[in-house]
This record gives sequence, structure tokens and C-alpha cells, in this order.
Amino acid sequence: MKLNSLTLQQGAAAGGLIVFLQLVAYLLGVEKLLSPWLGTGRFVLVVVAMAMTCMAIRKEEGSLTFKIAFYESWVAAALASLIGVLFMMALVTFDSELATNLLKATMAQVNESMGGFAANMNEEVRQDIEDQTKWMLQPAGQLVGWALGLLLWAIIAAIVGGVFKRPASNSIH
Repeated sequence: MKLNSLTLQQGAAAGGLIVFLQLVAYLLGVEKLLSPWLGTGRFVLVVVAMAMTCMAIRKEEGSLTFKIAFYESWVAAALASLIGVLFMMALVTFDSELATNLLKATMAQVNESMGGFAANMNEEVRQDIEDQTKWMLQPAGQLVGWALGLLLWAIIAAIVGGVFKRPASNSIH
């Protein structure tokens, strides 16, 4: 299947906006990088890129099959999210204390969200959570997280593809 250049444009544009959001969050403080608003913003930007990809291709081609809509929107999501992950990897590399600060902030959020259960958590469980978080902050962990995220984007691409498909006017349906 041939990749449409509109897909790359929309994915790269969304990725650029994700980088901008992450940079602003970084400049505002480590806690902002863990903010649900940042996660929601990234998610919305990727979904908008997926929809705009399908709309642009449908306008250019005059029709859009589910298969093409699914594939192109999924590739746009993969590109946009990869750009965001690569930027975070660069940021963690650039700021040697960022990973440590993110780990501390994450553990503080875990303790806060668990309330009284956190006080009763044994040290082995706490250490396991900390070790997993450290691994996820490393490049390999971030790339594995991105790859697993592609499964979520595939589900959303199926929804986007179903919404934006349009049969050719000369097809029988």
C-alpha cells in the first residue's frame, strides 16, 4: 500500500505541536509533564491529525475506503506519537536530572493516589514500582511504551476509518 504524503504532513504537524506542548510543560515544571492535561492534549492532537489525514485524502481522491482510512490514520498517529517520544528521549538526555525528578514526582503521585494503601505497601512492592518507572523513563522503555501504544492507535484508527470512509460514486453498495 502506497503511503500518502498528506499522512506524513498531518502526522509531522501533530508531532510538532506535541513537542511544543511538552516543551511548555517542561519549562513550567516537572509536575506539568505528568499532568493529565498534557496527556489529554497529546491524545486530542493525534486524533485530530488522524481525522484531518482522512479528510484531506478523501477530498483529494473523491473517495476513501475503510482500509485506506484505517492505514493512513494509523500511520499519522504512529508518526505523531513517535515524534513526541523521541523529543522526550532527547529531553531526558539533555537534562540529566529530569529522569530523577520525573521518578520522584511519579512516586509522589502514586503515594497520593493510593492514600492509606500507600502507607501499608511493603517495601518490595514500592521498589518494584520504582524500578518499572525507571525503566519506562529510559529510551528502551519509552520505545516499548510507544510500540504498545500503537495498539491503542489501531483501535482509534478503526473508528476514524469507519467514520471517514466514503465509497466511490460509481461503486455498487
